[in-house]
Amino acid sequence: MFKYDKSFYKGKRVLVLGGLGFIGQNLVRALTDLGSEVRVVDLDGVVDRTLSGFPSECTVYYANHCERKFVSRAIASSEIIFNLVGRSGVVDSFQHPLESLKANCLQYLDILQTCQECNRDAVVVFPSSCLVYGKDDIFTQGNESIHPLSPYAIHKYTCEMYSRLYRETYGLSTVVLRISNPIGPYQYRVDGGYGIYNRFIYLAVNDKDITVYGEGDHVRDIIGIDSVVQAFLCCAAASEAVSTVDVGRGVGITVCDYARLVVDTVGSGRVTHVDWPENSKGLAYTNFVADINYIRDITGWAPNTDLRDIIKTTAKFYQQIGKNKC
Repeated sequence: MFKYDKSFYKGKRVLVLGGLGFIGQNLVRALTDLGSEVRVVDLDGVVDRTLSGFPSECTVYYANHCERKFVSRAIASSEIIFNLVGRSGVVDSFQHPLESLKANCLQYLDILQTCQECNRDAVVVFPSSCLVYGKDDIFTQGNESIHPLSPYAIHKYTCEMYSRLYRETYGLSTVVLRISNPIGPYQYRVDGGYGIYNRFIYLAVNDKDITVYGEGDHVRDIIGIDSVVQAFLCCAAASEAVSTVDVGRGVGITVCDYARLVVDTVGSGRVTHVDWPENSKGLAYTNFVADINYIRDITGWAPNTDLRDIIKTTAKFYQQIGKNKC
């Protein structure tokens, strides 16, 4: 077993691409707490850093203002690169498949190629998704279960194959985490198919209806973002031993039960049921619980399984930022 030591990150030059997003903000906070020299490259005006209390010791560059050569130099001079850039959303990928392809696959391929040319010693970490396992009633994982049901899921799996190719061909230290459904603070966009399970909490905080499709009996693995961040940190440090891992609580809950738990924990909101929409391609009728034995055996990582505690933390964030901020 690889033994993770937090001192590994002290003084490390870390680049977080897409560091002002949901996962990125939580990851950057953890890295700065560990003493890393963190640089962030993200889109201009993504988030109000003053409102979110973003770490002042972290250097942020806006992609709209950066030359491509600058980003390449940042990649070349970093010891660890977390690639969190991309275009999220299953529904969005059906509506804009080419944009999803460019934002996810082509950007990541460019990052890997830059590392191959200028920085083969870097560790490159990529967040994939449990959506690559698209079949009905999947409760155990493995490459034989790969069956993506949306352009977004296909693009995630394509990036996994890029990671594997550059690891095996050029010896790059690439790490892939197939993440289930994360919830937690610092997710500001919870509409239009983004942050669905955080949206449940946001709606409850604002005493609104939480809409569940059908009976809501499809199973999801919902994990706290803090646990996801720790998985990132463990796996990046163990890059010689880890290539692709599944990250979740390892515990399933139906969507309806999760919605009821949110209402009960927050103390407001209500659960309503509606029929599945006709355009529900790639969304439902699938069940998923992550098999976390591999990551736990290799790195010693273990998630926080107290879902009520995670909901409370997330609700506090949405209460602090006020109503109608997402």
